Amino acid sequence: AEQTIAVLRERSPLSMAVSLEVVTRAEGSMADVLRGDLDLTRSSFLHGDAVEGIRARIVDKDNAPRWRFARIEDVSAADVAKMFESPWPASEHPLLDLGN
Repeated sequence: AEQTIAVLRERSPLSMAVSLEVVTRAEGSMADVLRGDLDLTRSSFLHGDAVEGIRARIVDKDNAPRWRFARIEDVSAADVAKMFESPWPASEHPLLDLGN
C-alpha cells in the first residue's frame, strides 16, 4: 500500500481527480461518452497537466513535473468540473453527427 501511495503521489493530482470523476460519469450513450472524451482531451491539454507531463517525461526527460496542484487534496470540485466543460454548444459539437 505504501508503495502504491508513493507512485500515486508522483502523478498529476488534477489528472487523478479527473480520472475518478470520469468513472462516476460513465453513463449515457456511446456518442455522449465520445463527445465527453473529446471535450476532456481538449481540456487536458489546455487547462490540465498533459503538456507538463509530456515535457517532464519525453521532452526534457527530467522526470520532475511541476503539476498545477501539489496534492490531490488541493484540487477542488470546481477545478475538476471545469475540465469537463465543452467549448462547443451541443448543436455545434464536432461529434454531433454521432447521434445519441
